[in-house]
Amino acid sequence: MKKELASFQLDPLDTKFVVAKPRQEVDELKLLHLEREGRIISTRKRDGYCGLATITGPRRTARLYTRGIEDTSTRFPHIIEALRDSAIPEGSLLVGEMHFRDKDSDVERLDIFSRFAKSAPARAVALQGQIGLAEFMVFSPLSVNNRVVADLPFQKRYDMVSEWFDRRRGVTSITQMHEL
Repeated sequence: MKKELASFQLDPLDTKFVVAKPRQEVDELKLLHLEREGRIISTRKRDGYCGLATITGPRRTARLYTRGIEDTSTRFPHIIEALRDSAIPEGSLLVGEMHFRDKDSDVERLDIFSRFAKSAPARAVALQGQIGLAEFMVFSPLSVNNRVVADLPFQKRYDMVSEWFDRRRGVTSITQMHEL
């Protein structure tokens, strides 16, 4: 089955693009119905901010965006470098979570990540040099090779990401769901 080409721009990410908003509560009957139809899409929530990552072009331009499509790439150059060096195909859009884990306690610290996210880019980089680096946890691809994959079953999308992570070269600032 040939997937449709993405109808939105990835570089820069189309400001009209809207990512699904997490829900705290879901009607159980609707959830069971979606599960039976193989249409359920679920992800984990980290204690951080929603992040969207794009990989585009032959030079593997990587960018990070907030849910509101604000480019935050300059605040997290180590994540940009990790994305560029990864096995993620060009023309990809990934949804995940930007967060900070205290390396001593392995506890996620939203307060610290918020400092990085709300600081000017140079200050965010300096803070990470002092405190520790933010991470990007990939939940799912939304498009790959400029083709929409968001409607594929979760297991297929998970397998794609697993393959990319199996082929990575020492990447530590981007992680996959099962790694934590």
